[in-house]
Amino acid sequence: AVASASATARAAASSSIGPPAPAPAPRQGMVWVPPGALVAGTPPTVLPRKPDEEMPGEQVILGGYYVDLFPYPNEEGAIPLTNVTQPDAAALCAERGKRLCTELEWERACKGPENRLFEYGDRHRPDRCGTGVMPSLRPSGLRVGCRSVFGVRDLHVGGFVWTACR
Repeated sequence: AVASASATARAAASSSIGPPAPAPAPRQGMVWVPPGALVAGTPPTVLPRKPDEEMPGEQVILGGYYVDLFPYPNEEGAIPLTNVTQPDAAALCAERGKRLCTELEWERACKGPENRLFEYGDRHRPDRCGTGVMPSLRPSGLRVGCRSVFGVRDLHVGGFVWTACR
């Protein structure tokens, strides 16, 4: 789930010259992802790549936003929720005053400010997040190496992740 920064904070961050504006007030259980560039998708020269499913490494500028530290229900040690529809996932976020993040926000939270290929670096290491193995749900926070530079945890939890349709 994601919570947007106030319009004032977004405007200040995008229109000022000089050092970046400070993050808005901290929110319990959430991580601030500051405004910045995302290289969306995977460049054509980098493998593995799914050319029919992802952008070819295009730069996109995103505003700042908050994202949950862990997958829903955003509690360390909890099993991430699965088997819900996208509208149900959006409703669960709305009940908590949040929203689903967009696909690009999710990707930036994963890649970090350096636009790494994976949350832990540029070399695929399936042991870090359990990627490339039989999917299984594990308690949030169990894989300590599965963390982005922004501090978001368990972006590859073994289940599919819903994002907003926009």
